[in-house]
Amino acid sequence: MLTFDHFMHWVHDLDKAMALAAARGFAANPGGRIGELLVNAGWSGRDVYVELISASDRAAFRERNRGPVGLAREAAMAAGGGGGQFAYAVDDLAATVAGVRARGIAVRDPEIGSWTSSTTGAVEKWQSAWLDEGPGGWRPFFIQYPSPRRRSGAWSFRGIELEVPDPDQARSWLARVLGFEPAEITFTRGPRDRIVRVVLQGTGGPAGEFLGITYDRMP
Repeated sequence: MLTFDHFMHWVHDLDKAMALAAARGFAANPGGRIGELLVNAGWSGRDVYVELISASDRAAFRERNRGPVGLAREAAMAAGGGGGQFAYAVDDLAATVAGVRARGIAVRDPEIGSWTSSTTGAVEKWQSAWLDEGPGGWRPFFIQYPSPRRRSGAWSFRGIELEVPDPDQARSWLARVLGFEPAEITFTRGPRDRIVRVVLQGTGGPAGEFLGITYDRMP
């Protein structure tokens, strides 16, 4: 089973992004360090979370990440912020990878990732599998946690909007990756090739135009 889990909102400077969010009235929760070069924070809803993320050392990040995904992330950070990849949580990552490959999509073997809390020093680990094809700015990936995530935010997730050069082609490709056409993702025509809009319902969480993404709230 695949469940939409989170998406990445890349920003130029995480500390400044958090300060701006707090000033706007939707303070982000402190995060921590992912691997050696990434730092994050975010907002947790009842069903998904929004991950604010940046590189702690932009020069080192550029040296290590020159593929299409890395270049798209650099571009989003250089522009001040922008939408990035999104994750689907799965119960059996190995089986998911096998299913994606059976549909003719290139996907990597599962890898272990880790996050270290900036407040407690606690370390969490997970497994993820990344696609080796598709748009660099928004291609999905798959993640399996060692135990179910417990989230208790006051808002819920309704969907994301992707601006792409060819909506029909993008929709068809994503459906082949996932094995179904996801109701939570819509496509509009445009040049940016990334997440441009997010719809949330309830209270809390980001709102309005914020560092490259528009967050709309339903009543």
